Amino acid sequence: SLFIVKGNHAFLEQPRELLTKAYDESLPFATVYAWYVEHLGEPLPFMPQPEVITTAVDGLTEMPVSGEVIESFQTNGKGIHLLPEKDSYVQAVDKGVVLFAGKNSETGKTITIQHADRSETTYGNLHTIDVHLYQMVQTNEVIGSVKADDAVETFYFSIENKSGYVDPVKVIN
Repeated sequence: SLFIVKGNHAFLEQPRELLTKAYDESLPFATVYAWYVEHLGEPLPFMPQPEVITTAVDGLTEMPVSGEVIESFQTNGKGIHLLPEKDSYVQAVDKGVVLFAGKNSETGKTITIQHADRSETTYGNLHTIDVHLYQMVQTNEVIGSVKADDAVETFYFSIENKSGYVDPVKVIN
């Protein structure tokens, strides 16, 4: 690739553009995984897989946590803040690949999941994180938890697609 990027030949222009574009875009892990499963089947795990904890909810029909909306999408333009009704598990709203699981300066303990349609959901101000980087998660799989008595922090949730942030209240019933 160094030869293509540093070379000054006209026939290298198209490969140089493709290579530059590939380095500028992030890899759509969830999209690649969905294609792989559809065409080749489930990959064989290298390690025993833990039992997946899920709830009975199907699809995008409920928020990842039950609670009162304290800060709406219209207020910050990125996501919503919920005050949890009780100590709760946080569940993934759709299957995908964990792109981030750690501490964020704005939303504390945070998880970001990339989905096959290249959208991303972010779950912030968590009490615990129960997934790891690049882990494949299923719809409704428990990915963390929140505590209701933590009055300082509210649960943060956002959905972002190619065109920008989307109001989760309008997408999820």
